[in-house]
Amino acid sequence: MKGKNIVIIGGNSGIGKKVAEKLSQNGAEVYAYSRSFTGEQHLDIEKDFEALPNLPETIHGFVYCPGTINLKPFKRLTIDDFRQDLEVNYLGAVRTLHFLENSLKRSLLRHLLTPLWPTLCFLHRTKKVQLKKGIHLVE
Repeated sequence: MKGKNIVIIGGNSGIGKKVAEKLSQNGAEVYAYSRSFTGEQHLDIEKDFEALPNLPETIHGFVYCPGTINLKPFKRLTIDDFRQDLEVNYLGAVRTLHFLENSLKRSLLRHLLTPLWPTLCFLHRTKKVQLKKGIHLVE
């Protein structure tokens, strides 16, 4: 991972923080953003954004691990509860991938790590990229 530029969304705690630490220990340049960070590393993934400060032109990997989980009994879950979870867990990843697409294309080694559903497919140019088991090569 030495010299590779990796973007982590949700890198302030839990899995994201541990991934950031491991990548840094292995020589990667880590660019972590989170809604709980302050300053330039703050990112509210539920809103559209036009910039992520301090990013290099080429990104070699993208880790998406912010998350919400609503532990209410199903009977008490509202449509708004589901919308918020979808906004963070799904649409936030799509927003970020749209933003990073050109930076990821500049790299010959492109990896995506995300907890998105295994059958989710993205169209990338004319190729379909199917996501399986969390680690994916974006061609």
